[in-house]
Amino acid sequence: MFHDSEGFIQLQCAYKEAERNSFGLYLGAGVNLPAGEVRPRYKTYSWIQLLEALYLENRKRLTISFSALCKKYKNDWPGMAEVLVGSLNARKLVEQIDKIIHNDIPRGDKDGRLSKRFLEQAPTLHAVICFSAKIRERTQTSWAFEGNPKIGIVITPNYDFFFGAGWTRYQGFKRQWKVQTPFSLEEPNARQRTINYIHGYIPYRFSKKKDLVLTQASYDAAYAPMGFARRTLNEAVRKYNLIFVGTSFSDPPLCEILQQVRGQEGVRHFAIVTSAMVKTAKKLGICPIEVNGYAQIKDVLKHIYCDAMDIRTWQRFGFEDHQTYWERLRLGPAK
Repeated sequence: MFHDSEGFIQLQCAYKEAERNSFGLYLGAGVNLPAGEVRPRYKTYSWIQLLEALYLENRKRLTISFSALCKKYKNDWPGMAEVLVGSLNARKLVEQIDKIIHNDIPRGDKDGRLSKRFLEQAPTLHAVICFSAKIRERTQTSWAFEGNPKIGIVITPNYDFFFGAGWTRYQGFKRQWKVQTPFSLEEPNARQRTINYIHGYIPYRFSKKKDLVLTQASYDAAYAPMGFARRTLNEAVRKYNLIFVGTSFSDPPLCEILQQVRGQEGVRHFAIVTSAMVKTAKKLGICPIEVNGYAQIKDVLKHIYCDAMDIRTWQRFGFEDHQTYWERLRLGPAK
């Protein structure tokens, strides 16, 4: 079990002693996937599954098989995307990705909140949202929440807005968070932390499409020396203790930046991974927390969060223990 592993103990100690805004979360595509014995109601995608779905949307005009495409480009996903784009313009491709991601996911909430049914099938995403939140107060009719003061930044290369739409259930989203992308930059105020969609995102609501880092040109711009993705990652790996969740470390620029800071004193980075990814994490200078399966990721996050909680925190709200506090986080604002 992960409780006895060296990586878990190191993360446990680092998080317990962490100061305000000293930790960050890096969320890969795996954060949205069903894990364990949950019953999937809606289709979600790993990165390679999303590219395959995009391939199928355009297969009539392509002369190469998807397996051959993967073999040729491997981790060069902008190069693969360039082939998929072909004669299509970027806007048409964004519409196709929007259709794929939201093909059967309820999207009608007027406030843009992710459905509880979706969160039930995505336990890792749900746990990450809880990990980034805390209870602020209890009223006669509901509960109020705010951001976890130890979490100073969230970074994701995902196109979906599921983390943001999930957090919206916890009230005061715009007071707590400032969304940043390569295409829209506004300085957060003193009370906001940033959610950095380093490749852009597609909104959960129907309202409007967004630009994405997808073609080779947009990828080169995002990872140029002063590009948004590179600047964000460079700053994050030097300033925050990052916890990587649901990532395979297959993105070359991310690995390059991590290698540059490997062995430097200051912050430490952690990744919750299965045994297949332990060596990769260590090569990048990341402390791995090994789990037997992806279903255990939510348990790691819960234990790290709860073990660091002061007894006065959960007693203040009348809970029996810190685990009851965590379950209240999972339920959200309803009475």
